[in-house]
Amino acid sequence: MQGRPSQNSKMIFIAGAKDYQSAAPTADWICMKNAERIRYVVNVGVANASTVSAAITFTQATSDGGTPAALAFTKFWKISGGSTVLGGETCTETTAASTYTILTGDAQSLLVFEFKASDLNRTSGYDWITINVATASAHALLYSITAEVFGLKYGPSGTYLT
Repeated sequence: MQGRPSQNSKMIFIAGAKDYQSAAPTADWICMKNAERIRYVVNVGVANASTVSAAITFTQATSDGGTPAALAFTKFWKISGGSTVLGGETCTETTAASTYTILTGDAQSLLVFEFKASDLNRTSGYDWITINVATASAHALLYSITAEVFGLKYGPSGTYLT
């Protein structure tokens, strides 16, 4: 599909900005069958304590809410230090081993995780993806989550959510 980016992508609200220290958000499953890529953006506002014990992982399934399987990732991007001057931020590629725990140093930054549809186990029928963020135990952790799906086969009006 050619055209404007808004015709070829869809923003999906996952979780609003709030303190998730006592209960992690429940994220929707997103179907990647008719899409090429997905980007999850975790906007971390406050992260109190040296480690807030909120691990980020991803799962895949063959259907909405089907039996989940872990979805491995080895890198993500951390964007921090923005200013009023365009380009004042720092974008750092970070390595991970299929999980990342939000730390105090992640406060006031974006954590960006990207997957291609082909990263899912398509040969076994895995077309669905979701983000999981563990409860932040006894430490304040304010964040929000947004997803953007790209390369939409049927445009932004197609069905991609549960």
